Amino acid sequence: MPLQQHIRTGRFLILLLVLPFTMSCWYFGTFKDAPGATTRVGASSSKAQTTAYRTNGRLRTNAGTAYVGHLVANTKAGWATPSQYCLENGLLYKGADYRLGRTNVFLQGPIPKGAINSAVIVYGTRVKGLDRKLKESGPCPPPEEDHTPQMRSDWTSDEADRNGHTTRARLAETVYIEATRIEPLPLVTATPMETTGRNLYKKNTVLKVTNVFDRPLPSNVEFAFYYEGGSGKPMPKFEPQDLGELSPGESKLFLAPIPQKTSRRSRTNKWVFRGYRLKGKIGDVELNLLITL
Repeated sequence: MPLQQHIRTGRFLILLLVLPFTMSCWYFGTFKDAPGATTRVGASSSKAQTTAYRTNGRLRTNAGTAYVGHLVANTKAGWATPSQYCLENGLLYKGADYRLGRTNVFLQGPIPKGAINSAVIVYGTRVKGLDRKLKESGPCPPPEEDHTPQMRSDWTSDEADRNGHTTRARLAETVYIEATRIEPLPLVTATPMETTGRNLYKKNTVLKVTNVFDRPLPSNVEFAFYYEGGSGKPMPKFEPQDLGELSPGESKLFLAPIPQKTSRRSRTNKWVFRGYRLKGKIGDVELNLLITL
């Protein structure tokens, strides 16, 4: 075979060997950041974010300032949970959509499923100056006549009256939570149970308190039964229970009455069991959970 033909044949063989390698490099270099790869990175980031708040499945108590409480949705006409305010200039302003106990909460993004009307843990910071979060929405509606006698302070919000009327100065002194994360918190479960025996209720509620955190729940954390009633204007009453210190994952059971929404007319002066309160602190987590069953 002539030399030139050998050279041409050799070049062709080299080309056949090099071309697939070159194409593979181009392919992986071009598509390594394709949507499929991005999805995998996102999943890893989400997992890493979850890990940042948990240790071996338990909530970390040093993952940043956090608050435990009852998360509810604000409403336009809510006495204690207003979502809008009428200010002294005659204009109506939109506020927060949610609140933790008595404190308004602002969260960028959707609320997790199952979080509304339940116990949650909210990661974030308390900020003073609710007036800075308001958005004007139009003129104030006509005022309503108030015939409610003996209003209790906890029947209305901290920042306005029962009709949502307030001032910018008052809102400037009101604290809210700028939240970064919200999670449902299965800290206490309630189960109905029937029992018989001396000094026992015929129908009971079993309250199970479980330490879902990564460190022992201190003995100075208060767990109390919540009652409403008394003579005259109904008032709240709390009966502390012997919770003690709970190790991570440990639970303790308490026997309570069946909760009643309202007392009977013949028992207006009686104390009626309504729910429970858990109050205290564990690490960077502040507990102030009041639940009406």
